[in-house]
Amino acid sequence: MKHRSLAHNFIVYCMRTLFTGLTPLLIFPYASHILGVAGIGQVSYAQSIATYFEQLAVLGMNYYAVREGAKCREDSRKFGKLVTELLLVNTITTVISASIYIMAVCSVTQLQPYRVLLLLFSLEVIAKGLGLDWFYNIVEDYDYITKRTILFQIVDVAVLLLFVRTERDVIAYAIVLFLPFLLTSLTNLRNMSNRVALFGYGKYSLWKHFVGSARVFAVVVSTLVYTLMDTTMLGYMLGDYPVGLYTAASKLAKMCVQLITAMCAVFLPRLAVYRASGETEKFRDISTAAFNVILGLAIPATVGMYMLSKPFILIFSGSNFIEAVPAMKILSFDFIFAAMNGFLAWQVMIPYNQEKSLLSATILGALLDFVLNFLWIPHYAEQGAAWATLLAEAVIFVLLVFKSRHYVPYERLTKVVWQYVIASLPIVGICWWVKKVFNSAFAQVGVAAVISVAVYVVFLYLIKNEFIREYAKLLLEKVIKRQRGV
Repeated sequence: MKHRSLAHNFIVYCMRTLFTGLTPLLIFPYASHILGVAGIGQVSYAQSIATYFEQLAVLGMNYYAVREGAKCREDSRKFGKLVTELLLVNTITTVISASIYIMAVCSVTQLQPYRVLLLLFSLEVIAKGLGLDWFYNIVEDYDYITKRTILFQIVDVAVLLLFVRTERDVIAYAIVLFLPFLLTSLTNLRNMSNRVALFGYGKYSLWKHFVGSARVFAVVVSTLVYTLMDTTMLGYMLGDYPVGLYTAASKLAKMCVQLITAMCAVFLPRLAVYRASGETEKFRDISTAAFNVILGLAIPATVGMYMLSKPFILIFSGSNFIEAVPAMKILSFDFIFAAMNGFLAWQVMIPYNQEKSLLSATILGALLDFVLNFLWIPHYAEQGAAWATLLAEAVIFVLLVFKSRHYVPYERLTKVVWQYVIASLPIVGICWWVKKVFNSAFAQVGVAAVISVAVYVVFLYLIKNEFIREYAKLLLEKVIKRQRGV
């Protein structure tokens, strides 16, 4: 099986990730202005309930399948049998999860006010359960994933503009949120069946894969608890309004985290291959490169989000959400921990079969998050939920660093961390100056972003950051070759 270079995959996946991240940045501001705080809160609460069942449907398959597929993807018969087994397990878990979800929606009294929304999101449960992205990650076909994503996101924005027109269009907004996943599921299944021979392999080992993916799922559940618990507990304890504020505060931070961790997801198949083949040094080299990407993006982004919290809220949510600014300032610091935790968990611990260590860390974080939410939400509402999430992520980060110290060369990263911190300091002054000079929120964010990126890159070059200098050298060599007509 022929595979593209890691550099090509990374560039293509970055394009997909950026497009995926930019689309919600268009959808959410538009929807929040139309639907208001309460409308956004209703949909966010209903979706947070559905998300638990989506993860049950997937059952950790997106990570387990990549790890197992890396071991046999070059053998067409073994690979075909494995894909068939994983598809069968995936289908069974999706049917079970969707059935439990629908029964819960129809029987739990507290959910009845959201019944229509929740039943709609059952389609998202099914679509995500049978998303089958794990197959394309195994074969590293990021070109197909990128083209498909861009097309469906364009369709989704068109549906949003056509059907979400008034504050009563809550149902239409819910459909917009799960429509891309539904389209993805249908096309992925058809495409996969044309690329690998399914069925006809005799006896299948479904139980083995069920147990293996269930172990990964246990980690996913504990992670999901502390990432969604704040929204769920806010809605249950205080109602839709605080949920709407918290959604506005956390939306941008979560999307930025997803952008970075999604960019680094391209490393997982290759890391799994190197782990399976015992190429430890290559594993360490790629994990170091991935960490540089995360730190190099997350640290300046944290500074920028904190300094520009108010204009970000005004742009992406509107003046009705201005009370969300304090919570967004708190969550801006969570950005670094969440991004690094995502990489350590799924790109390092899973390839090394460290589900138990990962589970213990995430369970501790989930328990801490629950206790802090229970204590702080009644008194501090969305700000209490933000502090609980930040502290839970920080504790998990410390535990994961300790447990992964034998797999990741942290000694190589000590120097670059300080380089990224030092290069990010001028962003504070730039954002302060921009807010003094410009009154428009769009101007503040736009001007600050352009100047900050330029100054940040120059600072890294001047303090001799090896990655920036290496990329600058490669770029210069390409320019010279083009001029010489090579």
